[in-house]
Amino acid sequence: MCIKIANTSKYRNDLHYQFHKEVLVATLDAGPDTLNIRPLYNDYNSAFQAQDVAFKRIVKSDYTEQLADLDSKRDAHTLGMFGIIDSCLNHFSEEVVPCARRVKIVVDTYGGKGIVRKSYNEQTATTTNLIQDLKSDQYKNDVAMLRIKDWLDELERINNELEALVKTRHDEKAAKTALVLKEERAKTDGAFRAISKRINALVEVEGTEKYAAYIRDVNLIIDRYEVTVNVRSGRAKAKKERESVDE
Repeated sequence: MCIKIANTSKYRNDLHYQFHKEVLVATLDAGPDTLNIRPLYNDYNSAFQAQDVAFKRIVKSDYTEQLADLDSKRDAHTLGMFGIIDSCLNHFSEEVVPCARRVKIVVDTYGGKGIVRKSYNEQTATTTNLIQDLKSDQYKNDVAMLRIKDWLDELERINNELEALVKTRHDEKAAKTALVLKEERAKTDGAFRAISKRINALVEVEGTEKYAAYIRDVNLIIDRYEVTVNVRSGRAKAKKERESVDE
């Protein structure tokens, strides 16, 4: 009688987390001192807690401050350009006022000054569309008359820079999170294997009486999760086969 091998490397992150959580509960219920594995249990619990942090962590990006600065610059530039457009509504030239009105309608269509209250991605998309509209042939003469072409060019530059930075932050954050979680998973798996190895060795020396219930509980957990993995794997294979047929 021994603790089975769990193929935890095949478990998705959520499944991996729940598996070790259940085993830890079973181990605590059985009594680490009774099982003569207190130091190993402490190591296992510590490893799992570190994995828990990695699993839930939102990694703070090195680009956060730079993003905030760029966003503030974009907001200021956007509002500055809108201010010029609003001023032109009261321009002394009868040629300028109609241009300002037409451009103002476009700006209001995209939310007006409310644009700056949107999230990074929403504001980026809205600003991109606004710039494209104002740079179109339909409004080219209006933009020239209001003398905001340079403002549009600079807003486009800032907007593109911020969009690229957001993507860089996302990629970096995802990579860091995946790497840390992978490392912590490996430590948790190692701590669990150490307990399994010790329990199995103790059974060889002392017999099964003291450890039978614990081994049975852990093996039931392992069996249940192996079934879940196999079911998921079967579904994924079936889906792939259906997609292949559809092609």
